[in-house]
Amino acid sequence: MLTMKTISARNLKSVLAASAVLALGVTAVYAKGTEQTGFSEVWATITSYMQGSLGRVLVGLIVIVGVAAAVVRQSLMTFAVAVGAAIGLYYAPDIINGMMTSTSAVTTALPAGRLMAATDEQQRIIDYKAVYADTHKDKKMLYLVFNKSIREEVKEYRDLMEEEDWRVVKLAINGLSHFMNSADYEINTTHVLKDLGNIDKIPPSRVDSALRAARRIWKQQIDQESDVPCTNNTLLKLYQMSNPALDSVYDIILFDEAQDANPVTLDIVLNNKCAKLFVGDKHQMINRWRGAENALDVVEEKGASVLRLTKSFRFGPMVAALANVVLSMIGETHPLVGLGKLDEVCQPHEIAEHGFHAVISRTYMGVISSAYEAILMGKRVMWNGGIGKYNLGELLDLHAMKTSNYEAIKNPRVLTDYGNWANFQEIAETTKDTNMMRAIRLMENYVDIPGMVDTMRLNEARTHKDADLIITTAHTSKGMEWDNVILNDDYPSIIEALMMKKSKQSIIDEMNLLYVAITRTQSRININGSMMELLEQYNH
Repeated sequence: MLTMKTISARNLKSVLAASAVLALGVTAVYAKGTEQTGFSEVWATITSYMQGSLGRVLVGLIVIVGVAAAVVRQSLMTFAVAVGAAIGLYYAPDIINGMMTSTSAVTTALPAGRLMAATDEQQRIIDYKAVYADTHKDKKMLYLVFNKSIREEVKEYRDLMEEEDWRVVKLAINGLSHFMNSADYEINTTHVLKDLGNIDKIPPSRVDSALRAARRIWKQQIDQESDVPCTNNTLLKLYQMSNPALDSVYDIILFDEAQDANPVTLDIVLNNKCAKLFVGDKHQMINRWRGAENALDVVEEKGASVLRLTKSFRFGPMVAALANVVLSMIGETHPLVGLGKLDEVCQPHEIAEHGFHAVISRTYMGVISSAYEAILMGKRVMWNGGIGKYNLGELLDLHAMKTSNYEAIKNPRVLTDYGNWANFQEIAETTKDTNMMRAIRLMENYVDIPGMVDTMRLNEARTHKDADLIITTAHTSKGMEWDNVILNDDYPSIIEALMMKKSKQSIIDEMNLLYVAITRTQSRININGSMMELLEQYNH
């Protein structure tokens, strides 16, 4: 019998191998004959055991053993491995079904003459596409994909509004932004107060002032004689309000990344008679703060046919199990199946030992901190999207203002907009601007900001070949993948958010971000405190 002290990676692999041989033996016995009805009955019985009461008991016992082992070894990773095994046991029938059905469909040509079988889900889409193509030959298709909207900065509108109260300016920008992202035709108080907390504490007079300011800016933006800039968001809103007849030009609209659609774009699509195809993953909706609303749920409620893709070849069962913990707590009933190579949860030093890896942070400050710490350890750092994307110049200007070194400020608008560091802090606290608050924390954590920035710029690696790691935010990691991933520990506690009774939408948004970050992994992942909390909660 294996004891706690003798359970090693080698022993674990031996146990898994023995289990696999036993499973193959059972298969051989029951697979004799052409119909294999005996095996079907056995598989149904095994599935009912693993996902029934017996399976839950076994899962609970595995977790209890994991807790005990973690206490003895003083290692959270031991607990994580136990939880991963428990999750893998419960979802094993789904994973095996996915693996088996994935080999029963059509083959697709790959480079070097190799063939890869389509999964059953892919096959349904292929069949649907074939029928659709036959009935829609020579049709014109419009391809739409979500594009990040230009961020409306408070400081750019303060002078235009002729408003001194920053709280009014912030509300007005909130109203203007939500109006331009909506399907509505007039700005109202709903737009001004949307997505704000404690709205009962906002004086009506301030709301009225903000509404008037927002309407004033909108009128100036659409006035061709005005000097107020007409942004991309303004043009899109005007286009939607013109009720464009896309169906007079196109027969089909293919709307990609539909989970991040905003109401103004969705209104344009739905108000046309074209055939419509919506593609996306609602759990990758991470841009609600830009006005995004999930179009997939909207069209499903309207009776759209739904073709799901739950099987991924990017990663294996461990990453899928971690993702399923997050998804199940959101309420997803269709588990993700990992059909890639076997993957694992590792310690950060084990990730680093395997060479190039990604560090995925939740915040801008997290990216800066992880980059600087890696450089101090002698690592070469690549910045996802380039270092210029992370506004280090603005940090230098803010540091110069904080130290009253005004001559060093390169962007004169820093002084024009804020005047001094005390005003900057007051504005940040009043408006609760996320980027401003993060900048303040950076100034508090690092004394020599100029030296820090110089060090990071000098040690930037431009290519993967020259880098030891790449740093990125969860938002900008979307659509990418790496063999080895470390989740930075700057993600907010989901459990704490639940206890504080934060809004359901904000909690789901954070869980979506965690899901996106986890599923960037192909082989090895180091999980953070936020994910560990979810694992503990999942097994209570």
